[in-house]
Order: sequence, then C-alpha cells, then structure tokens
Amino acid sequence: MTNLLQIPYSLFRPIYEMTSFHRSVIEDLCDEELKQAYSHCRAITRYHAKTFYLATRFLPNDKQRGIFAIYGMCRYLDNLVDESEDLIREEKLTLSEIDEKLDEFKKDLDKVYSGYTVQDPILSEYADSLKRYKVSKELPLLLID
Repeated sequence: MTNLLQIPYSLFRPIYEMTSFHRSVIEDLCDEELKQAYSHCRAITRYHAKTFYLATRFLPNDKQRGIFAIYGMCRYLDNLVDESEDLIREEKLTLSEIDEKLDEFKKDLDKVYSGYTVQDPILSEYADSLKRYKVSKELPLLLID
C-alpha cells in the first residue's frame, strides 16, 4: 500500500480542492447559473456523502456533474421528508410546507421532463444532466411517493 493511501482524506481533501482538477469540474461550464447550481449540489454531496464524494473524483467531469445532480436531488427530497429541512433555502419546514414543497417539486419535475426551464437550482442542474443521461421520470417520482 502506498503512503498516499494512509493519509486521512480529511487532510488530503483541502489540498485536492485547490487544484485545477477540482475546479475544472464546474468551471468547464459556460452558463453561470448552471455553475452555481452544480456547485450547490456538489457541496451537498461533499457534506452528506463524504466517501461517495471522494469516489466521484475518479470520474470524468461530465459524469461527476451527473452524479452531483442526481445525488443533490435525492438528498434534497430525503432531507425534506425525513428532516423537515429545505436544503436550498436552508430552513426548517412545517408538515404543510413540506407537502407544498413536494407538490411544487413534482410540478417543476414535469416541466423539466417537458423541456422547460425552472428556477430551482437542483432541478436546473438535473435538467442539464438529463441532456446526457436518460433517466426515466418514474424514478424521481418514486422517491417522492
């Protein structure tokens, strides 16, 4: 085993995140709003799935972004229901607010699959990834229902 593998990831990550390899994942994009959306979902992945986040480092940039999009959406829905927390606005929600958010999310998801643009940063990133990766609409709906 190499000495590099013995270095704790918590020490290695800050160094890696200063490299052009790390920055290029998001900086490859031309659209500033998409850059912000992908950065938001990458931060969600980094915070909530540390080992999973590390594993994405070995993928090409477009696949990393796709992973961030899917994980960001799944984590958003999971936190909404399980923790009563909106990861976009970073606030706690009541049960009625959660129901409203889920209904709104379903409507926006319909728009995304119909080719329309939405303001939700998680779904706008997900929509961008759908251009490359064909994900059945039923799969995210299963998470909600």
